[in-house]
Amino acid sequence: MSAGPSSTMALREVARFLDMSEAQTAAAALRASGMDVFLQNENWGQAAPYMQLAMGGFRLWAPEDDAEAARVFIRTCRATPSEIAPIGSPARAVVALALSLSPLGLINGWMAALFHRRGSRLPDDPAD
Repeated sequence: MSAGPSSTMALREVARFLDMSEAQTAAAALRASGMDVFLQNENWGQAAPYMQLAMGGFRLWAPEDDAEAARVFIRTCRATPSEIAPIGSPARAVVALALSLSPLGLINGWMAALFHRRGSRLPDDPAD
């Protein structure tokens, strides 16, 4: 019985991630581009999050033929700065930090969140 070429191909480690969300995002992006990748320790990391660092993070593996392309893809994505702009002003962050350090920090934090939420509204529906 002969095995197909994909069943005998060795896997190569492409990258390691400490953050599970980043690891899953990279794996999903590579899968969407047509590469078969394997994310090691994914289930263990979800079941015991405190063990993520002890396990050495999450390892992303790809077949030998795709390994270098996957490395280049991940390296490029990591080097590209995010276009997501922070929400709110630096002054608001300082006030929130000061409130959280006060004796009633938890209560102040909820009050600040509710105050901010009440002040922000979705734009009116253009269909109205």
